Amino acid sequence: MRWRLLATLTVGILACASSEAVPPPAMSNQVRIRHIPPTRKDLIEAVLASAQVSLRISPTCANVGTEASDSTLGRYLAGFLAELSLPTERNWIETSLDSMDSMATARVTIRHRAANDEWGWGVRFGIRLRDSTLVANSFECTGAG
Repeated sequence: MRWRLLATLTVGILACASSEAVPPPAMSNQVRIRHIPPTRKDLIEAVLASAQVSLRISPTCANVGTEASDSTLGRYLAGFLAELSLPTERNWIETSLDSMDSMATARVTIRHRAANDEWGWGVRFGIRLRDSTLVANSFECTGAG
C-alpha cells in the first residue's frame, strides 16, 4: 500500500560558536514497538523515535544524506522528506515487514516519482519480537536514486 505524505518536520541543530554542527547524543532509550505484528504507523513511529541514531551505525549509511553534514538518521531522512514539497509530484512512504521466529526485519522507504525522476531512500532495521523492541544497532540505510 502506498501512502501520501503531507508533513512538516522540525529538526533542531546544536551548533557551537564556530558554526560547526555538534553531533547529537546517541539514542539512550529503547524504542518499543506498540503492536506485534507492527502496523505501518508503528514502523514509521519507530524510525522517528530513532532520529538521533548516528549514521556511523552502518557502512551502508556513509555519505547518504542530502548534505555532507548529515550525521544522524533524522537528518538523513529529513533531507529526503524536505524534497517532497511540490504538489504535482507523487510521493509516499512505503513500509514492509519480513517476519521470522524471534526477529522481524522492517523497512521504511520514502518514495518519489515525477516524470523521469524516481527514487526511494530509507532504512531497514530489526525488531526483537519477544519484547517488541527495535534493535538499535541493526539500522542500515537503503536507497537508489
